[in-house]
Amino acid sequence: MYLSTIFVAVGWVFAGVKSKPLPTSQSHAITSVLSRLTEYYHSSPNVTEGLFDQSISPWWESGSIFNTYMDFAKYTGSTKYKALVGEALVLNSYGKAHDFFGTDHEFVSIVVGRWNDDVEWYAQAVVAGAELYGPHTYMPGLRGNGTWISLAQRTIDEVYDYWTPGCGGGIYWSTDPAQYATYKSGITQLEFISLATRAYLLTKNGTLLQITERLFTWIVDSGMVDLATGTVFDGVDTVGCTVSKAQWSYSYGHLVGGLSYLYRATGNSSYLTYASKIATTAINIFAPDGVAEELCEVTGSCNQDQQGFKAIFLRQLSYLYLTTHDQELKSNISTVLQKSAEAALATCDASWNCEGDWTNGSTQVYPAFRSTHLVAAALVALEGTTKQ
Repeated sequence: MYLSTIFVAVGWVFAGVKSKPLPTSQSHAITSVLSRLTEYYHSSPNVTEGLFDQSISPWWESGSIFNTYMDFAKYTGSTKYKALVGEALVLNSYGKAHDFFGTDHEFVSIVVGRWNDDVEWYAQAVVAGAELYGPHTYMPGLRGNGTWISLAQRTIDEVYDYWTPGCGGGIYWSTDPAQYATYKSGITQLEFISLATRAYLLTKNGTLLQITERLFTWIVDSGMVDLATGTVFDGVDTVGCTVSKAQWSYSYGHLVGGLSYLYRATGNSSYLTYASKIATTAINIFAPDGVAEELCEVTGSCNQDQQGFKAIFLRQLSYLYLTTHDQELKSNISTVLQKSAEAALATCDASWNCEGDWTNGSTQVYPAFRSTHLVAAALVALEGTTKQ
């Protein structure tokens, strides 16, 4: 029996676009899906401590999933996953080394394969921990030698070391000089904007805000972001300063989330104006019928990275919802989050086995753990809209 039937029976119906406090049935769905996701974390056949199954999941994806747990904690006040996520972040930052690049940056970059965008996913979960538990509190097992904010700041410093003046600025994507050495990926910049602005809000370190606003200016000046149309492209190759025209939901999502934090940091309403245009364009591209879908899903051609992008898109839309004063935009975001959550849950069976394909037009096949995370992210993002 599918949950769409169960929820109709108990009176759970999405009506209109105004978010309401979550009914018991939806609250139960969130906790149940997250519990199912945690089972994959603990019992995958190729499990590495602190990570989801690395045989089917790139390293960065675990960091993204930890952000979903952190958003759940922020919106609900739950401490259920505090130890799990905190310990995982410590393990992935090499314990007392307190560094996602470890003690041998070159080895971790080239052999382990951690690049700037990869470590930023984890650092965003770390800065969320700083927001939730206090920036100067210690991470699990690191009393006296490692606070939440110090790990976030260290990652910011290391990533920013890859800023160069080539093509006017920007941060290189790769930390391995033998691979993609000339590419400044959009997501690397967009994650940095969010990460550094959130760290600024906790520390009031003016340098963080200065370099973040400088980076935002560059992504616009480079042509990676078109504020007139609200379009966000994939990145800039410093060979010829050419812009890659690929578009991904998580790029749009991360930019509107980052602009939400920039508005909170500066009070500059222009950032919300930009975010509104970008979010509207994103919804038209990735959720034209109200349900989030990556463009590659239609042909079933999403690779394992791209399969997880819409989870990030939905969570970041929720950040903008909580920040914007534009009621029409709030209504449009609420519609996407509600319809996406409803469609996601319609794929779940009574044992909370769910699918990542939520639209009739999609032919994408997802691993079970990733499907579960996508559904969890949709539910957590919707939960965020009730917190005003």
